[in-house]
Amino acid sequence: MRPVQFEPSLHGSHYEVITHPPRIFRLLREIHQERAMITLIPEDGKQAFSTAILEDDEQSQDHQYFMLDEFVPREGNASIGPHTRIWLLGQLKGVKFAFETEIVENSSENGIPFHRAALPHSIRYEQRRNSYRVSIALGIKAGIRLGSSPMAHPLTGQLRDLSVGGVSALLPTLNASSIEPGVLMPHCEVELPGEGVIVTETEIRHVRSTTDTTNTHVGLAFRNLTADAQRQVQRSVSYLEREQLRKQTDDD
Repeated sequence: MRPVQFEPSLHGSHYEVITHPPRIFRLLREIHQERAMITLIPEDGKQAFSTAILEDDEQSQDHQYFMLDEFVPREGNASIGPHTRIWLLGQLKGVKFAFETEIVENSSENGIPFHRAALPHSIRYEQRRNSYRVSIALGIKAGIRLGSSPMAHPLTGQLRDLSVGGVSALLPTLNASSIEPGVLMPHCEVELPGEGVIVTETEIRHVRSTTDTTNTHVGLAFRNLTADAQRQVQRSVSYLEREQLRKQTDDD
């Protein structure tokens, strides 16, 4: 498929390429829930159409395809048939995304067209770090425990930085071998410097080994953080900033 005129819009940005199928499916579901409008570009690149992602039906639960609403202008519903390669581009809460897929089937219900498209192999998702991250010195006690539920042997590690959006942590490589990007961790205990412990859901965003391979660096995004927990995180960030400033003053 030749590049289309909209594709380079993400090349100049910092973006990640999402390839984990469950995470791709969750992102498509979130696009649907936010009712985000999508620009569709067929492989010939001659005309752009508008569409939206529809609610999943039972057949799409195998994660093999997803549903698209009718195309606007309407002539696209007849001209963009099965096996047509397409680009879909849009914004989710102000963050750009783009991915390539193909139409699997055209159909209609009560005279209104809809379409099945194959689940994409990857999604380009622009990275925006709106939350300031503060580093955590190794001497500061700030642990993390990860698990699917409270359990006797959780994955334990040390926080390396903190923001209102998430954390990064060091875990022993042996313990971290079973986690991968896109996995949801329903039970995560985060020890916030100066604020105590919060328990929340997190999503694994990236996993990489340290240079000496003895530890694994894990990035996690908070999910469904309560208002009280958000305030605790923000106060902890402020506490860490004050500690950094105090140390710099002492060093001078």
